[in-house]
Amino acid sequence: MTVSSQTSRNEFNGNGTTDTFAYTFRILDEDHIAVYVDGAIKTITTHYTVTGVGDSGGGSVVFVTPPPVGIANVVMVRSVPMTQETDYVENDPFHAKTHEDALDKLTMIVQQQQEQIDRTPAFAITSTSEDITFPEPSATDVIGWNAAGTALENKTLVSISAADLSTLQPIDATLTSLSALGTAGDKIAYTTGVDTWAETPLTAAARTVLDDTTVAAMLATLGGAALAANTFTGLQVWKTGANIASATTVDLTTATGNLTHITGTTPTTGVTMASGQWMRCIADAAWPLTYHATNLRVNGGVSYTCTAGDTIDFFYDGTTLFANVTKKDGTAVVTGGSLMPVSQTVLSGLSTTGIPAALVIGTGLAVNLAATATPLIMNGANGFNVSGEVNQLEVISADATGIVTLPASNTSYIYRILGTSWASTTLAPIYQASGTPAVTNGQYTYNWLEKKGYLGNGTTAPQVIAVFVGEAVTSGVAVTSVTTYAYQGDYDSGLVATLPGLSTSVSFNHNVGTKFVTVIPYLECISTDLSYAVGDRVTIWASGNGTWAAPPSPNWDRLTAGFQTCSAAAFIMMPKTGGAQTNPTATKWKYGCVVTRRRM
Repeated sequence: MTVSSQTSRNEFNGNGTTDTFAYTFRILDEDHIAVYVDGAIKTITTHYTVTGVGDSGGGSVVFVTPPPVGIANVVMVRSVPMTQETDYVENDPFHAKTHEDALDKLTMIVQQQQEQIDRTPAFAITSTSEDITFPEPSATDVIGWNAAGTALENKTLVSISAADLSTLQPIDATLTSLSALGTAGDKIAYTTGVDTWAETPLTAAARTVLDDTTVAAMLATLGGAALAANTFTGLQVWKTGANIASATTVDLTTATGNLTHITGTTPTTGVTMASGQWMRCIADAAWPLTYHATNLRVNGGVSYTCTAGDTIDFFYDGTTLFANVTKKDGTAVVTGGSLMPVSQTVLSGLSTTGIPAALVIGTGLAVNLAATATPLIMNGANGFNVSGEVNQLEVISADATGIVTLPASNTSYIYRILGTSWASTTLAPIYQASGTPAVTNGQYTYNWLEKKGYLGNGTTAPQVIAVFVGEAVTSGVAVTSVTTYAYQGDYDSGLVATLPGLSTSVSFNHNVGTKFVTVIPYLECISTDLSYAVGDRVTIWASGNGTWAAPPSPNWDRLTAGFQTCSAAAFIMMPKTGGAQTNPTATKWKYGCVVTRRRM
């Protein structure tokens, strides 16, 4: 068999997983290959086995343990003993294979030596140098050429003292940075950091300004207006800059024009501007602005949620940042002193058959919001100012999925922190005239005499402008019922035909969401009776047990209200024109109930 390939070495990248690597050269014995991993020679059988001995295309080295990750860290090289073990005996048969194997071994030895020579430094083919030998090793010396350049010799390193170094120019970071700059024309060097230099164009036009010694002279060179009072005689065009996203703090110093659009709905509590800067911004969406006496003084002294198209003029005098809102519909920003129907409630929203239905059961433990067909308008109280009570409105005009995800097997109270986010708590809100708010985590307290609400966090109870919209009951896996509170805290059951009979308990679902209500049961005449005309209403009557009679005693809780009738006479009334008390005809009357939350 011939040796037709000059390859006698293979290299591979280990990956910690592969254990088999192919060698591509012929060997005559499994010991005729040397295997290295990370520069260390490995032992056959102990570390690897060999297949393909004698095959012209080579074979494989199979490792006991896969080599680790590395670059060309697995090396296999032919390693044939430099011996001649073929013995030719006179007159014996001359076997071609025996002779060919001997020649193959010699060829392999030559290739093996050539592989070593290829890794040995050598002079160029055109060099005339020859018979160059290395000198004997000498401690701490280095090898170098002699003065004639004809032989190698040991050289002693020269020791440089600190005194010698003191006469040299030290390496300087500034000079090193400057040395890297180019030498093109119309350039000027400037620093971008400590000991860091760069260059930028310096045009001929710019050089005409640099020789001016005063700002006035520079303005004159540029043809600009003086810094003192000026009269503009032409049309001034304010540049419209790039849009700026709403954020907790909006940085208007980055604006690219004095007119810009604000995108997004992130509530803003502060604006950054340079002293004397003026900006006009246009809201592209519902953008809440939180009033602050110095950081964001909104006109009217209230927080306000902009609608798309509202414009806001911002100005900073170095102490106070002013925000003057102009609503796109021309109406005034809601300010202190404006009389709202009732605060701390939803003013209007979606209703189904007259029942508030803004909150909807969602998937699993989630609650959804229905506000596209009828926007949800909420009014939150924020104390008083010199003009009267301060209220904050928020309008949500789009449906939303999963506004809150509730805890399982519980009753949760769902509220909106105006202009910010939805949330829920398993603690019913506390309504009180005054006093210290509860600090229990998740406990909301509303003091109606100061018209402020507070939300406990476990340590303190910071003020929040929040409106409770409804409540929901959950099982272990889903929302089983949801109640949207009565809009404006007002409920009228409407008329129910035929007066209830003896010993009857009447109940209505008012869903106002608090016990601080006024409950008024009433009767309405639908056919002339006891001198009452059709349409007449009565709110005072009596009910008796045969021994005594008493006016109705309304009963109520957060969500229901009603009254009871007695066992002998369900209803006892005075005729409209006076006279002895008597019983009305049940079929000539209807009854109902009005529940109104106290003004908060």
